[in-house]
Amino acid sequence: MHLEGRNFSRWQVLKFDHQGEHASFWLCQCECGQQLIVNQNNLVSGISRSCGCLQKEVTSQARKTHGK
Repeated sequence: MHLEGRNFSRWQVLKFDHQGEHASFWLCQCECGQQLIVNQNNLVSGISRSCGCLQKEVTSQARKTHGK
């Protein structure tokens, strides 16, 4: 499967990294600039949506009271 250049949620796939025993791994860059190697299955299925910055934003918004 060719994923280079495709976007999955906040990830942009930069290049193929390596083939593991049960999965392929891709070097990806998050919208925030963080680069990580991500399992292909997690990208395609939507399990991995960002480097963790999305969860931090969601948590931060949930903790705000009246916009503060």
